[in-house]
Amino acid sequence: MPKRKSSVVWDYFEDVVVEDTRFWRCMLCKETREFGGNTSNLWSHLEHSKYSLHVESFNLIKDKRQAPRNKRPRTDGRPPRLLDADSDTEENDDLSNATDTTRNEPTLSPNEDEPIIDASSSTSTCTSITSNSSSSNIDLGNMPYSSSSVKLKAFFVALALYIARNMQPLSLTENPHFADLIRHIDPRLTLPSRGTMTHSILPQLYRDAKGKLMRALTKVKYVALTADCWTSLSNDGYMTVTVHYLSEQFKMVSRVLNTITFSERHTAKNLAKELRTIVNNWGIIDKIVAVVTDNALNIVNVVFLKFLKDCTSRKRVGNPSIVNCVIKPYFQAVNVENNWRHVNCFAHTLSLAVKDAIHKNVDFAVILERARNVVTYFHQSAIATATLNDLCKGAKSKLQQEVSTRWNSTYIMIKSLLSLKTEVDKALKAMDRLDLVLTDMEWATLAGAAIILKPFDDVTTDLSSQYYPSISKVIPSIKILLHSLTSMITTEFNPVLKTMLSALQNNLTRRFIHTTEQSTAHMVSTYLDPRFKKDELYLSSGAAEKAENRIESELRESRRRMNQRATPTTAPIVLPQQNLFSSFHNQRVATVNAQRSGESSTPTCGIIVNMRDYLSRPCLSWESDPLSFWYQQKRTGCLIPFLDVVSLFFSIPATSVPSEMLFSAAGELISDKRSRLSPHMVDILLFLNRNG
Repeated sequence: MPKRKSSVVWDYFEDVVVEDTRFWRCMLCKETREFGGNTSNLWSHLEHSKYSLHVESFNLIKDKRQAPRNKRPRTDGRPPRLLDADSDTEENDDLSNATDTTRNEPTLSPNEDEPIIDASSSTSTCTSITSNSSSSNIDLGNMPYSSSSVKLKAFFVALALYIARNMQPLSLTENPHFADLIRHIDPRLTLPSRGTMTHSILPQLYRDAKGKLMRALTKVKYVALTADCWTSLSNDGYMTVTVHYLSEQFKMVSRVLNTITFSERHTAKNLAKELRTIVNNWGIIDKIVAVVTDNALNIVNVVFLKFLKDCTSRKRVGNPSIVNCVIKPYFQAVNVENNWRHVNCFAHTLSLAVKDAIHKNVDFAVILERARNVVTYFHQSAIATATLNDLCKGAKSKLQQEVSTRWNSTYIMIKSLLSLKTEVDKALKAMDRLDLVLTDMEWATLAGAAIILKPFDDVTTDLSSQYYPSISKVIPSIKILLHSLTSMITTEFNPVLKTMLSALQNNLTRRFIHTTEQSTAHMVSTYLDPRFKKDELYLSSGAAEKAENRIESELRESRRRMNQRATPTTAPIVLPQQNLFSSFHNQRVATVNAQRSGESSTPTCGIIVNMRDYLSRPCLSWESDPLSFWYQQKRTGCLIPFLDVVSLFFSIPATSVPSEMLFSAAGELISDKRSRLSPHMVDILLFLNRNG
């Protein structure tokens, strides 16, 4: 027997069921629509109708509209909060549900082979609600969505993504204030439990996102990796690995692969084993063209480029005694199997060059220490900070302290001090801290240091992006920095700053000599960047020659692979469909176009034609996107053989910033209040945070 309808609005509507689907039909106008589970649409149909009969009917029964149901009385003895909507009454408003409504949420199956939401639970859920409706006074308008409801499924997905993308705690689903917010938005929504979110919804989203990424990687020919290690607040060791490649539209794509924990020592052998396991699981072990890391010895040894082959042939290592006595025995001892090209992180190497020049300059180190003391004083004194803020005319001061592990933090601190020079001096004098007031010479030295260090900050920011090609700008950036430092020597700097200039020049030359003269990845990518090509300011004659030889070698190898894939077939005898003149000319046009695009029958001729065609084109501006240039060549059919080489080298990022950026996200995730997250859940949340 159907349940008696308590709402008076049903006097004007019929309840119709067609193939297990409920509809309502207006008795006044015969309009029929699907029943949504409550009477809100029925009331709205009468109230907002264009027919006067409907409006009159609404006015007759509007006073009989059911009042909101009563709220469950408090059981903890706590008085209502002052800002609660029900602080002056025991009656709840019409947007609230019972406190324990979330207990009726559909349970998601933890089985990986089952869908996120168990559709079979909808019947039991609805039955439970119906059977208890008389005791809890649940109105049909507040009936929770079925577990098979599309809207509820979409809500679960949106909630899971909100938690992952914003690094919210998993306990958010059990937060009573958050539950109140959701009930205010839609009383029919039910929150999943923390266990459901942890064991079903998030893992399912992870599997879906991982599957999409794996399908994308199967279509890619070359990938590059970045890797770095870090330690969480709970003292667990982690390694994060990211992947980078060019899409079919020649756009840079950066994704997080895995964040794994280590229970063993962070030795090269252990790290190499784990890294190899990761790339094997993703099916990209044969596609890796390079791995970018910082200069830590253990992580460098994990991906050392063809160490045995290069050591024995002495191609990339200048000192044979070091090769035979140190490097080769070491790698044989640890039995490292990885055989990938290693690229040093440009930003990390540049930061080391700057720090070395700053901290070995004794006179500047003294001035820098005094600047740190000033910033520290304002950070530790609330009265001094308030005085400084008053002098800043209402705007809060933004003094930033130097952080030893942060790139360019020295420049950032100096710049923040210089921007408030007058206010800082006045505040220190007002606080009677004359011992901290900097002299004019010290301020002048800091101002000169800011001028010197600004290009280093600019280039670090520029090359740290993971969404446009950066490796091709490394060599030009180094050469421009050296040119800038040389031009500054003639500036009227004091001896302290000139010493810094000289040290920076020496450090850049020493630390990047391998990059500018021997690193194949950097030289070839610079050569293939239409902004630089073989400009002698950026590539020396020797570096340009090495780049050309490598490009020609890659082009020949690409042609050889194409010839191997081509299967010779005997052409059938076909009578010409065109006249002699048309057929002859069309064949000639096809031959000429093939030669111009480098697809002629003679390999050497085709390569020469391609190289000349590329070099004859004008260079582009610094702001231009080289990948847009090459994508245009792909669309027009020009310089086609180059595209494979471009995909190989331009997929390599200049820095390991993508993997190090996860440190900040992990710091938000693994906080003091969430230090008990399992390593598997850390991997899932960081993966969805960056990829989902």
